[in-house]
Amino acid sequence: MKIADGPSRLVPPSPPKPAAPEPASARAVVDTFERAPARLLSKLGVPNPAPDPTAAPAACGPVEDLVDGVVELARRLGVGARQLVGLVETAVAGLGESLRSEFLELLAEHAPDLAAQVLRYGATADAAPSLTPVFQDLLLAARASDDPDLQQAAGAYLAAHFDDAQMVEQCLLDDLRAGRTDDGFRSFLYGFFAALDAPDSHEAMELVRSAGLLDGFLAATLRDENGDAVPAIVTEAVGRIMETGRLDVYAETLASIPITVHDPATSGRSGSHHYNHGDDGVYLNGTATEITGNDVGAVASKLAHELFHAFAAHHGASPYSAVNEGMAIAADRYALTDGSYNVAEMVYGTKNWYRDVRNPPKPDYELGTFEDADPKLRALLEDLASRDSSGVAWDDTERLEQEYADYWEAIDRDQPWADWLAAAEAATRDMIVGRRPRRAD
Repeated sequence: MKIADGPSRLVPPSPPKPAAPEPASARAVVDTFERAPARLLSKLGVPNPAPDPTAAPAACGPVEDLVDGVVELARRLGVGARQLVGLVETAVAGLGESLRSEFLELLAEHAPDLAAQVLRYGATADAAPSLTPVFQDLLLAARASDDPDLQQAAGAYLAAHFDDAQMVEQCLLDDLRAGRTDDGFRSFLYGFFAALDAPDSHEAMELVRSAGLLDGFLAATLRDENGDAVPAIVTEAVGRIMETGRLDVYAETLASIPITVHDPATSGRSGSHHYNHGDDGVYLNGTATEITGNDVGAVASKLAHELFHAFAAHHGASPYSAVNEGMAIAADRYALTDGSYNVAEMVYGTKNWYRDVRNPPKPDYELGTFEDADPKLRALLEDLASRDSSGVAWDDTERLEQEYADYWEAIDRDQPWADWLAAAEAATRDMIVGRRPRRAD
């Protein structure tokens, strides 16, 4: 005991703080919960464990109580994803199909964050196949939600089960046919395409195109910085890119990155078409001749370029570098032309343009690297490099820098375009010859 100030009296000590509860194991959580649904299921009039399939559905209230019980217990115990799935599995074990669907619809409505955890777990290899009906019902329930995180988790779940043609038809193609353009569906599309690798992104967009749903896809994904529909010329230009099937990895970018046509005089933004890494948006100068002249091909060219920057920024690329800019130029050529092109001229020409032409000059403009590119970006880079006549070393930083120093650094970029191209062609020839092994004397 301690002595209080003032008149002499004894002050009892403060009671000890209760110890923080130990994290519950998955089995302990399930064991704790197994006693709860028995009481709640009795309110439903549903036999446990197997309901009578001919029985009339119970009133909503008790199912809602069951959902709220699961949510309260999950939050109180702070369960992880695996434990949460155990709770849901236990809760629905004695429910018929209609009541199970009702339970999952209410879970998505009352606790979209927990529903998202369940779907993300369902997208992993740890998810038991026996729970597939639960995950699929929750996927269908999530379609009505306006919670972006739940929609993205639903999209990622569908991507993990992309081989389920029926689910893809129902959750992707049917919703496009229905003309869905709400923000929730856009979030779903982002979650779906972001979780696919490059080949599957192409396959998914092939399904969209072959079903005649490309226009619906563009209507569902394209937004400006205010969340509004983009101008018609942007939709037409992006459609021209996506109809080729060559840049299908951009599908996730279209579902997440805004494309805004602006007036530099009032917006305060640069008059150059650009991708802004800071606010993660693509901006087109609405006063440029390709916009005012309704030149869809020219706008498509600009967007193929700027959308490369937006896509690459989310897949491991350094945001501002000569190799990033050069590959963005190549993306335009790859998507919208059929011939070969010289990526060395695009990359090294960019490096020298910043040094020799830009005002003010930027001689230390980074050559850059794609060393941190993830597999999806690397797949795109390999596609772009497949028609590169120069064989530029985009995936070998040491050789990229050495060949610049040996063949390109001395060339002045500030010269007439035809003269620059002639000098670039000569440097490319020398560079290719220089790679050949020297014969021994």
